[in-house]
Amino acid sequence: MEKKSTKETVVKYLEENSGTPVSGSHIAEALGISRTAVWKAINSLKAEGYMIDASTGKGYTLRHENDIVSEAGIMKYLGGSGGENAGGADSRSGGAKIIVRDSVTSTNDLLREMAMKGEDEAPEGTMIVASEQTKGKGRRGRSFFSPDGTGIYFSFLLRPNVEAADAGMITTMAAVAVAEAVKKYGVSDVGIKWVNDVYVGGRKVCGILAEATTSLETGEIDSVVVGIGLNIYTPEGGFPDDIKDRAGSILGTERADDARNRLVAYTYEQFFDLYRNASEKEIAERYRSMCFVIGKKITIIKGNEQRHGTAVSLDDRCHLLVRYEDGTEESLFSGEISLRMDQ
Repeated sequence: MEKKSTKETVVKYLEENSGTPVSGSHIAEALGISRTAVWKAINSLKAEGYMIDASTGKGYTLRHENDIVSEAGIMKYLGGSGGENAGGADSRSGGAKIIVRDSVTSTNDLLREMAMKGEDEAPEGTMIVASEQTKGKGRRGRSFFSPDGTGIYFSFLLRPNVEAADAGMITTMAAVAVAEAVKKYGVSDVGIKWVNDVYVGGRKVCGILAEATTSLETGEIDSVVVGIGLNIYTPEGGFPDDIKDRAGSILGTERADDARNRLVAYTYEQFFDLYRNASEKEIAERYRSMCFVIGKKITIIKGNEQRHGTAVSLDDRCHLLVRYEDGTEESLFSGEISLRMDQ
């Protein structure tokens, strides 16, 4: 296991005692390091943006309003129904790695490289989290807007041992997990646009991209990397022109206490609960309860072709039944739709 730096162990200890003052000597004794090392780590963390109060006679206090992403900050909110720290990440990921970086090219690409090195390097549940992507990936080869500081971008690894044809529900589960995580955080106006776009207040706040590696010999999937990008805050100056008409953020412009750590942890936990415990029918029911396109006029986009129709229903595989304007019907298991404005 990779040895953590002094700074990482100090911030983990402060995260575990967030809002409570702890003395430098207490931290030094608990971690087996010198008080000088504690002081240097605290100063380094402050330089990175952590809001840490220092009080003579009381010690150091990590303020509640921090929203800096860290492994310790994510771990604090994992643990299932028992609440914070009730079993830690092991109860969800079997002790898999959680790797946090300030900036990466693409969390999906980095995790796929790890997955190819085998289960010892990257067991199921391994997650890479970043505050910025320089080459964020969207569906159909598009780029994904991944600026520093306002969103959070993460990918986790699955080793499902199923045939490719049976893996179609993975992105559906991811959409449900994100929507339920946002609701758990306290945001109510959440919905899913088929297939896997999560909306808040009528604006898209999430992108999901699942990429599978399949064995040519067996036809089974060796691994799936599920990538999720969340727009937590609205960037200063707004979103780029090409997406400003449809993109939104979960929390607007107001910074919130530990929002990014919470939303990563809540999404991760909701997903693995679905993945390991829920039946296909239950997943479909939860998806249908949040999908807002049924009964709506839509445009179905297939490559360069566009056809108008109506979204009729969703089956237990979350395939979308559409009725075209000429009266014919089709069940879609993948693709892209947009809501029509003439309704």
